[in-house]
Amino acid sequence: PEPVLLGNDENGDEVLISKKIDGVSLFRIPDNQTKDQLGNITRLMHRNIRIGGIEWSNSGKPDFNYYDRYLFYWLKGFTLGLGKDSKTLVLLDKLTDAMKVYCNTTRPFFNHNDIHDGQVLVLPGHKLSIIDFENWAEDSQLNELATYLFHSVRTGRPADEFESFLRGYLDNRSFTETEKSALIFYLLFISARAV
Repeated sequence: PEPVLLGNDENGDEVLISKKIDGVSLFRIPDNQTKDQLGNITRLMHRNIRIGGIEWSNSGKPDFNYYDRYLFYWLKGFTLGLGKDSKTLVLLDKLTDAMKVYCNTTRPFFNHNDIHDGQVLVLPGHKLSIIDFENWAEDSQLNELATYLFHSVRTGRPADEFESFLRGYLDNRSFTETEKSALIFYLLFISARAV
C-alpha cells in the first residue's frame, strides 16, 4: 500500500500509516489453493528480497548461542512449565545437534517473522497481499515456515491447509532429514518462547 504518513506514536515508536487495502483476511478463506499460492509467494519473497546478513551474523543464531541462552534460562525453571524435565525441553535437547548443523550451514533470508493467515489479505481477482512487516528479521527460511505452522496450530487450522502452504513453498523439493529436525526445533522453540 502507498505510504501516507511516517510519524511517532505516544511511546516514541515509529509508525507508518498507509492507504487502506480492501481485501478479506485469508483466515476467513479456508481454501487450499490460496494457501499453496501463499507458500509460493513466501518462497519468492525469500528468494528475491536481498538482505545484508549483518543482523543474522550478530544474533548468535549461526553458532547456536542465541538458542542456548533461551535453553539455559528455561532449564533454570524461570518459566512455568519449561523446567529441565519438561517434554518441550527434552525434545529440544534431542533436536539440538541437527539444529546446530542447520544453523551452521544455512544462510539468512528476509523473514516477515509473524506470518499467518491474519497477515494476508485476499484482494479482488484472488490476489494476495501480505501486510504488517514491522517484525521482519533476518532469519532462516525454516523459521518463517515454523512461524506459519505455529499460528496454524494455535488457531486450530486444518492440517491440510499447512500442507498446501508447504507444497507451494517447496515447489517439488523435499526437506532433508536435518531440515525436518530443524523445522520441529523451530516450532517447539517458537511455541516455548510464546509462553
